[in-house]
Amino acid sequence: DDLISGLIGAATEVCENITNRKFITQTVEVYYDSFPGTRYLELPFGKLQSVTSLSYVDENGGSQTFSSTKYQADGAGILGVIQLNEYEEWPDIADEVLRAVTVRYVCGFGAAADVPKSIKQAILCYVGTLYENRESIISGTIVAKTPDTVELLLASNRIYYFQ
Repeated sequence: DDLISGLIGAATEVCENITNRKFITQTVEVYYDSFPGTRYLELPFGKLQSVTSLSYVDENGGSQTFSSTKYQADGAGILGVIQLNEYEEWPDIADEVLRAVTVRYVCGFGAAADVPKSIKQAILCYVGTLYENRESIISGTIVAKTPDTVELLLASNRIYYFQ
Protein backbone atom coordinates (compact mmCIF):
# COMPACT_ATOMS: atom_id res chain seq x y z
CA ASP A 1 0.00 0.00 0.00
CA ASP A 2 1.09 3.58 -0.64
CA LEU A 3 1.51 4.48 3.04
CA ILE A 4 3.89 1.58 3.73
CA SER A 5 5.84 2.22 0.49
CA GLY A 6 6.27 5.85 1.50
CA LEU A 7 7.39 4.87 4.99
CA ILE A 8 9.93 2.39 3.59
CA GLY A 9 11.34 5.08 1.30
CA ALA A 10 11.56 7.61 4.13
CA ALA A 11 13.11 5.09 6.54
CA THR A 12 15.67 4.01 3.93
CA GLU A 13 16.64 7.62 3.27
CA VAL A 14 17.07 8.32 7.00
CA CYS A 15 19.15 5.16 7.48
CA GLU A 16 21.35 6.04 4.48
CA ASN A 17 21.93 9.48 6.00
CA ILE A 18 22.78 8.01 9.42
CA THR A 19 25.31 5.57 7.92
CA ASN A 20 26.67 7.92 5.20
CA ARG A 21 26.12 5.09 2.70
CA LYS A 22 24.01 4.23 -0.32
CA PHE A 23 22.41 0.80 0.11
CA ILE A 24 21.07 -0.23 -3.30
CA THR A 25 23.24 0.25 -6.41
CA GLN A 26 22.90 3.81 -7.66
CA THR A 27 24.79 6.46 -9.56
CA VAL A 28 25.83 9.55 -7.59
CA GLU A 29 27.78 12.71 -8.26
CA VAL A 30 30.11 14.32 -5.75
CA TYR A 31 31.82 17.67 -6.07
CA TYR A 32 35.15 18.99 -4.82
CA ASP A 33 36.54 22.50 -4.97
CA SER A 34 39.98 21.14 -5.94
CA PHE A 35 41.94 17.95 -6.40
CA PRO A 36 43.57 16.59 -3.25
CA GLY A 37 47.18 17.24 -2.32
CA THR A 38 47.76 13.47 -2.42
CA ARG A 39 47.59 10.82 -5.15
CA TYR A 40 44.27 9.57 -3.72
CA LEU A 41 40.77 10.97 -4.01
CA GLU A 42 38.36 9.40 -1.51
CA LEU A 43 34.74 8.96 -2.53
CA PRO A 44 31.93 8.98 0.04
CA PHE A 45 28.97 6.57 0.40
CA GLY A 46 30.90 3.28 0.54
CA LYS A 47 31.04 0.24 -1.75
CA LEU A 48 32.39 1.82 -4.92
CA GLN A 49 31.46 -0.30 -7.94
CA SER A 50 32.80 1.84 -10.79
CA VAL A 51 33.71 5.38 -11.78
CA THR A 52 31.64 6.71 -14.67
CA SER A 53 33.51 9.98 -15.16
CA LEU A 54 35.88 12.43 -13.52
CA SER A 55 35.59 15.96 -14.89
CA TYR A 56 37.01 19.32 -13.91
CA VAL A 57 37.06 23.00 -14.84
CA ASP A 58 40.43 23.80 -16.40
CA GLU A 59 42.47 26.99 -15.93
CA ASN A 60 40.63 28.64 -18.85
CA GLY A 61 37.19 27.88 -17.39
CA GLY A 62 36.44 25.02 -19.80
CA SER A 63 35.01 21.67 -18.77
CA GLN A 64 37.40 18.73 -19.27
CA THR A 65 37.23 14.99 -18.66
CA PHE A 66 40.18 13.43 -16.85
CA SER A 67 41.08 10.27 -18.78
CA SER A 68 40.36 6.99 -17.01
CA THR A 69 43.72 5.71 -18.32
CA LYS A 70 45.42 8.03 -15.81
CA TYR A 71 43.88 6.55 -12.66
CA GLN A 72 42.58 3.39 -11.03
CA ALA A 73 39.35 3.04 -9.09
CA ASP A 74 39.51 0.91 -5.94
CA GLY A 75 36.31 -0.24 -4.25
CA ALA A 76 37.86 -2.80 -1.93
CA GLY A 77 37.90 -0.57 1.16
CA ILE A 78 35.13 1.07 3.14
CA LEU A 79 35.45 4.20 1.03
CA GLY A 80 35.95 4.15 -2.70
CA VAL A 81 39.27 5.58 -3.86
CA ILE A 82 40.53 7.01 -7.12
CA GLN A 83 44.31 6.62 -7.25
CA LEU A 84 46.55 8.26 -9.82
CA ASN A 85 48.66 5.89 -11.89
CA GLU A 86 52.43 6.11 -11.53
CA TYR A 87 53.91 9.25 -13.16
CA GLU A 88 50.47 10.88 -13.51
CA GLU A 89 49.43 14.13 -11.81
CA TRP A 90 46.14 15.83 -11.17
CA PRO A 91 45.50 18.51 -13.79
CA ASP A 92 45.55 22.23 -13.02
CA ILE A 93 42.11 23.63 -12.41
CA ALA A 94 40.54 27.09 -12.42
CA ASP A 95 41.25 29.13 -9.31
CA GLU A 96 38.42 29.92 -6.92
CA VAL A 97 35.78 27.89 -8.75
CA LEU A 98 33.40 26.10 -6.43
CA ARG A 99 32.76 22.49 -7.40
CA ALA A 100 35.59 22.54 -9.92
CA VAL A 101 35.92 18.73 -9.77
CA THR A 102 32.98 16.36 -10.39
CA VAL A 103 33.07 12.60 -9.93
CA ARG A 104 30.15 10.52 -11.20
CA TYR A 105 30.23 6.95 -9.96
CA VAL A 106 28.21 3.85 -9.09
CA CYS A 107 28.07 2.71 -5.48
CA GLY A 108 25.98 0.61 -3.11
CA PHE A 109 25.88 -2.93 -1.79
CA GLY A 110 24.11 -4.16 -4.93
CA ALA A 111 20.54 -5.45 -5.00
CA ALA A 112 18.25 -5.47 -1.96
CA ALA A 113 19.36 -9.05 -1.23
CA ASP A 114 22.96 -7.80 -0.82
CA VAL A 115 22.17 -5.22 1.88
CA PRO A 116 23.38 -6.38 5.33
CA LYS A 117 20.68 -7.84 7.58
CA SER A 118 21.32 -5.29 10.32
CA ILE A 119 20.51 -2.46 7.90
CA LYS A 120 17.34 -4.17 6.70
CA GLN A 121 16.23 -4.71 10.29
CA ALA A 122 16.94 -1.06 11.16
CA ILE A 123 14.76 0.05 8.24
CA LEU A 124 11.95 -2.27 9.38
CA CYS A 125 12.19 -0.95 12.96
CA TYR A 126 12.04 2.62 11.73
CA VAL A 127 9.07 1.85 9.46
CA GLY A 128 7.26 0.37 12.49
CA THR A 129 8.00 3.48 14.55
CA LEU A 130 6.78 5.78 11.78
CA TYR A 131 3.63 3.70 11.27
CA GLU A 132 2.72 3.66 14.95
CA ASN A 133 3.57 7.34 15.53
CA ARG A 134 2.23 9.28 12.56
CA GLU A 135 1.71 12.48 14.52
CA SER A 136 4.44 14.68 15.97
CA ILE A 137 2.51 15.14 19.24
CA ILE A 138 0.76 12.36 21.14
CA SER A 139 -1.46 13.47 24.03
CA GLY A 140 -2.77 11.44 26.92
CA THR A 141 0.13 9.01 27.13
CA ILE A 142 3.10 8.49 29.35
CA VAL A 143 6.24 9.91 27.76
CA ALA A 144 9.10 7.44 27.49
CA LYS A 145 12.04 7.17 25.13
CA THR A 146 12.30 3.97 23.17
CA PRO A 147 15.65 2.19 22.94
CA ASP A 148 18.00 3.41 20.21
CA THR A 149 17.41 0.21 18.24
CA VAL A 150 17.79 1.78 14.80
CA GLU A 151 21.05 3.53 15.71
CA LEU A 152 22.45 0.37 17.32
CA LEU A 153 21.61 -1.75 14.26
CA LEU A 154 23.23 0.79 11.94
CA ALA A 155 26.34 1.47 14.06
CA SER A 156 28.55 -1.24 12.54
CA ASN A 157 27.78 -0.01 9.01
CA ARG A 158 28.29 3.69 9.64
CA ILE A 159 31.07 5.51 7.80
CA TYR A 160 32.77 8.29 9.76
CA TYR A 161 34.56 11.08 7.93
CA PHE A 162 37.50 12.81 9.58
CA GLN A 163 38.83 16.01 8.07
